[in-house]
Amino acid sequence: MRVDAPNLPTRWQLRLGLPSTPDEPTLIVKPLEDRSYAATLWRRGHQQMQEDEKTGRGASVWAHTASRRDISCGLPAPDGTLRFKFRAADPVYRELAAADNLAGIFTVDRRAARIWSVKLHGR
Repeated sequence: MRVDAPNLPTRWQLRLGLPSTPDEPTLIVKPLEDRSYAATLWRRGHQQMQEDEKTGRGASVWAHTASRRDISCGLPAPDGTLRFKFRAADPVYRELAAADNLAGIFTVDRRAARIWSVKLHGR
């Protein structure tokens, strides 16, 4: 069986932010570097998500951790980030906020310009 590598999803590092809004805990995600191939793929995927939202066929991008799947669904924000919202007392959010060196990786389908998922981990 032949595998065509350019069609496989690719993983890239992320920059993460946890703003201090206790009423509405949010994880803000965007590429680690602004002038990279990964950032270009992110912008295309983000733009596709915004277009899909306008037409009502919004694709879901879920955040995961090593031990939990589908912890929050990301929504595209006008500033080019994805925002993953949590309940105020969500233990997963508290765990992420307490993690040393919280980091993440996003998976993107280069051909379809789609962001598939975001995996979060503390180092």
